[in-house]
Amino acid sequence: MLAFQNISRYTDYFEDPPPLALAAVNSHAREGGERHPGGGVRGCNVAPVNREIKHTFKVDSSKVARLDLALWRVERQRDYPLHIGVYFSGTESLDDITTWAYLSQRLSESWIEHTFGLDVGYVESLLPFTELLKRAEEVYRRECLVTSLEPLPGLERLRSVGLSSCRGALDLDHLSNCSNLTRVNISFCDGVTSTETLGRLPHLRDVALASFDITSVDFLKGCQALESVSVSYYMDLISLVGLSGLGKLRSVNANNSGITDVLGLAGCAALETVDVRSCAELASLDGLSGLPTVKSVFANMSGIMTVGGLADCAALETVDVGDCASSPHWMGYPGCQT
Repeated sequence: MLAFQNISRYTDYFEDPPPLALAAVNSHAREGGERHPGGGVRGCNVAPVNREIKHTFKVDSSKVARLDLALWRVERQRDYPLHIGVYFSGTESLDDITTWAYLSQRLSESWIEHTFGLDVGYVESLLPFTELLKRAEEVYRRECLVTSLEPLPGLERLRSVGLSSCRGALDLDHLSNCSNLTRVNISFCDGVTSTETLGRLPHLRDVALASFDITSVDFLKGCQALESVSVSYYMDLISLVGLSGLGKLRSVNANNSGITDVLGLAGCAALETVDVRSCAELASLDGLSGLPTVKSVFANMSGIMTVGGLADCAALETVDVGDCASSPHWMGYPGCQT
């Protein structure tokens, strides 16, 4: 019996998901398979979602039958809440919504706690998804023509919003109704407005913005829960001053931007990683000096001339200033080189 209980250890030997025959030996082996980083068992993983361990499934909207086959496992072993990631692509996929809403109703009637991650592509409006949105923790929109984020009701569960390659005048104002948002990712979208809305989200932890017009990050200065910021590829962004003093901020990525200094990071006492690669106007790292938790600084292919700004960074482990416009001065760092 002991050998069967320990069989789940052997799932770690597989780079790809372990064979179903091994995962089906007993509940221990099944859970070991579901935790496997290669993809779990038959689409089912045990993995973190918004920092909570859950049973997760990812399926195309037309493949609801695949989830149906696996529900017996969830119904019998409720160690973790259920999170279902569903990809809807094109207007024809809207016909699948009714089936998913019925499945959600079945789960609720069986007292199975569940949430959705909706990945929606090539669909203009979220209005047809109203029922599923009531249980949505994540919403991602790709290649959509949108003019605003509709003020839909019942989004209290929503934790993560992503927008990629969307067209139209995109007003973020309605995100203020999603008070529990922790993550926002917006990339390659035209006409984004009302970015100041992000500063009114009290639980926002992760922000990734790319390839639309912003000239400062002042709109983030009220986000006291912020831990990670990515604002890469903004040549009109010259300062990070809006981030100054954010006590929980751990990671900043401003590569390929127009920043001229990192003084705005002074006072970020929890900062660990700074990425300012390919920032041609950035000549020094002043602003990082004395920050006690900085471990990694990536400033290669930038305008850095001296690394004196890293003085007294006691936790520093990695510095990359290779291929800079001039050879940076390693004053105070004998034996170090780029």
